[in-house]
Amino acid sequence: MPRLLKLRVAALERIAHELRYAPAVAARRHTARAEKLAAMIDPVAVYPEDFVVFQITGFRPAMSEPEMIPGAALLRDLAGLIDRLSRRAAFTREELAPPQWLTVDDLRERWGVSRKTIERTRVRGLIGRRVTLARGKAMNVFASAVVKAVEAREGRVVGSAGGNRPRPKVARKPVAKPEVERVPRRAVTPRQRRLVERALRVGVKPAAIAARLSKSEATVFRSRQRQLADRCRSVRMPIPAGAVELIEREGLRFLAERSVRTGLGAPGASSLAEHVADAVRTGGPDPFVERARAFAYWTLVARAQTTARSLSRTRPAALAVDRVITDLRWAAQLKIELVRAEQLLLLRTIAGQTGTPLLEHPSDRAAALLVRCLAALSAAVDRFDPTAGRIAGVASLELSRVVSRWQAEQSKDGQVRAQPIAAPVMDDWTLSVCPWQVWTNPPAEVRLNLSRLTPGDRALLTARYGLEGGAPRDAKELAADLGKPARIIARLLHTAERAATGAAPGPVKPSARRRRSEP
Repeated sequence: MPRLLKLRVAALERIAHELRYAPAVAARRHTARAEKLAAMIDPVAVYPEDFVVFQITGFRPAMSEPEMIPGAALLRDLAGLIDRLSRRAAFTREELAPPQWLTVDDLRERWGVSRKTIERTRVRGLIGRRVTLARGKAMNVFASAVVKAVEAREGRVVGSAGGNRPRPKVARKPVAKPEVERVPRRAVTPRQRRLVERALRVGVKPAAIAARLSKSEATVFRSRQRQLADRCRSVRMPIPAGAVELIEREGLRFLAERSVRTGLGAPGASSLAEHVADAVRTGGPDPFVERARAFAYWTLVARAQTTARSLSRTRPAALAVDRVITDLRWAAQLKIELVRAEQLLLLRTIAGQTGTPLLEHPSDRAAALLVRCLAALSAAVDRFDPTAGRIAGVASLELSRVVSRWQAEQSKDGQVRAQPIAAPVMDDWTLSVCPWQVWTNPPAEVRLNLSRLTPGDRALLTARYGLEGGAPRDAKELAADLGKPARIIARLLHTAERAATGAAPGPVKPSARRRRSEP
């Protein structure tokens, strides 16, 4: 049974999807109209989508900005569409009989070519129909008028009076080749994939990694894509039941909100005093901003998880993986802002339950309590349903539970500790609100060395990671903005990250301690 030609034009794919259950009478009518359209197509011209739909179905859709389809691509996919329509029309061999209709074998004898050449000619305008045979079999037949038109267009001369049928090749005696022992290639192990991911992240050259692992550079990049795809699939967060329907219906609207795309990515405070000052400066959350950011957060998480499940296990598409990582990176930044907006509630809860403001506690104990409370706020955001109230309702319960447990531990300890001489330096809490930030956040050297880069590299990395308060961008979006292919943008991003990390291009030699502690 001949295979169906693949449809690459989105407009024709939609037409095939909509007409897949058309009755045989309608399918025959659509087949004839599509064949008439194929005879009109100029390969060098461009045709609007509404014109193509009207010519095939007789219905002219209302499109403000119809897709423009190149004639060559349209001619190529019309053969596949007519294949599908004629299969639905159930033409029989008695209806499409010779000499008006020729089979593939007839064309092979007429042109003196192989079956593969016939298949290649089909996508260049050799339009045929699919005929249903007995026992569920099928075959392709071609109208003699279409065959003559193809011969005239391609300059092919046929017939008994001097054709250009190639002379049969004389079989040569095969030459015995020496036996070469083939060494089986070893697959890249999970440990090597983790090594590749870590090395590329710190800026090691792909050629150095390939030499270290005795692999090609293409294998190195495929290994990183597989590792990143596995990490994307590992993200599994239950979406709040009340928000699922609204996210599916209006999720993209929330992603377009100004509050969702600006004011993101500020680092966390490094001391208790800075944290208190940041909380006072931020104030309480705006209910409209909170709702938009919460819905956008869950929309991005849901989209990332859906896309990650569709990734190939062996050869995941690089742009699809990049889209998932960008969505998760953006979701983490939104969650940071949702947590940051509840800092004032955190301070009030501590002061209310302990009877002492945060800064009047011993600094080491206050820092430990603050870390626990920030983790509680992060958990509250993950439990929050935007359709059922405000985050403060969930966050108050989480904070009260954490502070009560901390007070019980302090009373059980019962020891009076001396106040530390220097206030403890706190880690940046914004780097650990989501578990995927370990592999989606840029390396620390990117932020530190950003000012040392060239203006082009600096602008590229800033837009990529949203380092100036904007939403992160994936390679496809950056390519659309800069007017360059996505593969070129991906290469420029990798070069810019290597320049920012400033890593030496030496061989990769992980320490024994790191090998034992690998996840």
